[in-house]
Amino acid sequence: MEREGVLQEFWLDEKQNGTCILHWVGTRKYGEILQRAFLDIACGGIANDADARYDFRIALTGCSSVRVEEIESFLLLLLGRINIHDGLTECYALDYHKKPADGGKLERTLVGKTVRTAKPYDREWNRGSRHAGEVIADWMAEFASAHPAYADADLVTSVPPSNPEKDFDLPAFLAEEVAARLRKPFAPVLVKTRVTRQMKGIKSIRAKIENVRGAFRVEGDVEGSSVLLIDDIYHGGHSLNEAAKTLFAGGADPVFGLVATKTWREL
Repeated sequence: MEREGVLQEFWLDEKQNGTCILHWVGTRKYGEILQRAFLDIACGGIANDADARYDFRIALTGCSSVRVEEIESFLLLLLGRINIHDGLTECYALDYHKKPADGGKLERTLVGKTVRTAKPYDREWNRGSRHAGEVIADWMAEFASAHPAYADADLVTSVPPSNPEKDFDLPAFLAEEVAARLRKPFAPVLVKTRVTRQMKGIKSIRAKIENVRGAFRVEGDVEGSSVLLIDDIYHGGHSLNEAAKTLFAGGADPVFGLVATKTWREL
């Protein structure tokens, strides 16, 4: 199974009587994503597209001209975003952290450069990196507000840091800023049960999974809540997925993920 997908191209073919056919280049997941975003529209089954230019197709009924415009705007929002297939209800990265450039060398994207500036690493948190964090929060909030399912989230929270004693936590800053822009409550409902190691220093997938297994618990009531879960960089997704698993166990559903960047290769 593919771990991620990118919507590369689409075509909305409008028919009569409020019916249209969506054709797209990308994974099957986009048919499910559309159904979740527009619950009032009747969708047919997802099928392989007979048109060689596209991968899949789905019939949509009950589409007014206004609704068709809304669907088109939504699909334009998804173009180029990385849809990550993991244990969350739905999850996106705004862009890759680095992409192959001329000659195949990986170079940071604009979002990757901004994350690099915002993330403190071993530097002190300063005005420059705070500004970069606010830029990322603007991008995240713009995406979430234009995604019907994300915009309906009841609360916004973040993945706790590997070291809860650290002076600054970029994901928490992003979640708080995104919540303010969306006019949603920021609720730090996830807390660490123990200190975990930084993932970048762990080499095996099994060790990474064990590093965060049972490392979170929910403080507060999330029963029946729709949650937007924020993180900065998606390496292998182990922390994000463990955090989502904890939220699901606490009664939250759905849980939507949004990260600034995803690494080109899973680390």
